[in-house]
Order: sequence, then C-alpha cells, then structure tokens
Amino acid sequence: MAKWFLATYIRDVWSRLFYLKASITPVYGAILKIDSTKKIARKLQGTAADSVSWCTNIGNENGEVLLSLLTTSESLANLGQMAEGLMARYDKAQKAPPRVLYTDRDCCRSNDKSKFQLLFNKWEDLVVRLDVWHFIRRLFNACNNESHPLYGTFMSGISGAIFEWDAFVVNLLRDAKRAELKLAGKQNPSTETVEKAVTKTELARHCRRKTRGTEVTIRLLDQLRSSFTGITDSLGVPLFKEDAIDFFLTEKRHVNCIQDPDGFQLYTKTGELVKGGITLQVYRCSRGTTSLESFHSHIKNFIPGNAFPDDDEMISIFKLFFWKTLPDGT
Repeated sequence: MAKWFLATYIRDVWSRLFYLKASITPVYGAILKIDSTKKIARKLQGTAADSVSWCTNIGNENGEVLLSLLTTSESLANLGQMAEGLMARYDKAQKAPPRVLYTDRDCCRSNDKSKFQLLFNKWEDLVVRLDVWHFIRRLFNACNNESHPLYGTFMSGISGAIFEWDAFVVNLLRDAKRAELKLAGKQNPSTETVEKAVTKTELARHCRRKTRGTEVTIRLLDQLRSSFTGITDSLGVPLFKEDAIDFFLTEKRHVNCIQDPDGFQLYTKTGELVKGGITLQVYRCSRGTTSLESFHSHIKNFIPGNAFPDDDEMISIFKLFFWKTLPDGT
C-alpha cells in the first residue's frame, strides 16, 4: 500500500512538473544559503543507488528553496552548471544580484577567492559568510565530550563572545514579562524572577542581535579559552583536550567570516504580539543555513529507506524529477 501511494504521488508530481518549474524559477532572494548533504543520497536504492553522493540546495532569506541538485561530488565542475543557471536566472529577470551567501564550509581562502566566489564569479559584490552554528560546533572539537559538566557553560560563553543583544528590545521584552507576572498576581517581581521568566524562544522571536566584530570576538574567545584551561570536573577530567589550543588557532582565522555584513539588515519584521499590555515585534532572522538544514531533514524523512519501489518506471520518474534541467540551465 505504501508503494502504491508513493507511486501515485510521484506520477502526480510528474504530471505537474512544468507548473512546478514555473513556480520555482520566479523565486529569488538577497540573502542566499547553500548547503549539501549525503543523507538523502544514502537512502536511494535500486538503480539509483550509488549514482549520486551529494544533494545540494540553495535557499533564500524567506526559507524558500531556489533549486536542488544531485551530484557525485561538490567540485566546481559539478556545481558550475548550477551556478551559471542561477546567475542567468537573476540576469534574465533583471533582478539585483544577491548580496550575501551563507555556507557551512569553504567560506574563505588565505590568499585567493573562496570556492563560492569563484563559482558565482559574475556576482562580484557577493559576500560569503560562514554559518555561526557550524563555527561553534568546530570549537566543540577542543572539548573532551558533551557530557562534561562545564560543556554547557563553555558553549554559552562562545555564543556570548560572538553575539550581543539589542539592549532596547531586550529591555522591552523584560518589561512585558514583568507586566505579565504582575497580572498573574506576583507583585513587584525581582529582576532575577523576570530573567527566569524570559525564555530562549521569546528572545529569538522578539529580539535582535548582532555580531561583536572580529577583534572583540577574538579577544573574548581567547579570554574564554584561558579561563577554562586546566579546569576539571569533580573526577579530575579537564574540559579541553591537550591540543585544544590548536583548534582555537585554526578556527580563529574564520572569525571574520562569521561577522554580519556591513550595512545589511538580517532581521525582518513578520508581525506583532501583545504581552502584558506591551506590543512586541516578531522577527525572522536571515542569518545562517538553518532553514536548509530543516529542508534536508524533511526530504530525508520523506524518502522511505527500505521501502523504496524498485520498478524501472518509478526510478526513472524519481531521477527525472530531481535531475532534469530547468529551462534556464539549472
């Protein structure tokens, strides 16, 4: 039954392919994100198995996916046609080129242009930025393990070294939470009580933050590393590995890659919300590649692993759906 439903769905998609292409190609964006995964290709079976290794997607600041591509590698040769098609799409529609591109790697080179600056060579002013979450995860390699009692404090310190909150909107949120607590019957709540009432979800939803700058971030990261060096838990296990300083020195050159682009607004107002009689803005942040990570997870879960049909027709439709080039060459 599952195979029948999947076969029916893909045949329906195939019958609407031209409409889907027409719906996808008008999608543009000023902030692009590019990300690749092997998890999707690993779930392919039958004649499609081992024919591709990577699924690469490009999305925009609104969470929309501009294109998807299956390739055998992430080389410039394999991604070149995709880049040419996307640049041509912007050019034909007379759209302004995107200004920022977020990626999880290949953000820079020591003496030359980065991989993506070479790939999208017609967009001369394109700024390539590294996803902050991936940068923080790289620094995790300096730690012995995630179960260490000091791990959470250390990772929180890294985030504090990179970002600073907009004081005005944070204080506005605190005032709203204080008003809510008073309405709930707690008269004159303390500052500590208000702080505990503000959740991480509310901070992300109603508050903006920005990067501190390269020099300040490097200084704070050095201070953080020094403060945790030699510190152990109750069993004498240190937080850092013996070669922890090497990880910091290696990643220090990428601190400039995680900084917010100058003069570019990464937050978009999507609505308003009243809490405690105070109106709070609701924001959507365009920073990073999180939206594509979620999209990859959705696609991976959509493809059944061991239950994928083996008949030749289904495999052909599936390959055509993902691999057939769009009218503009992508």
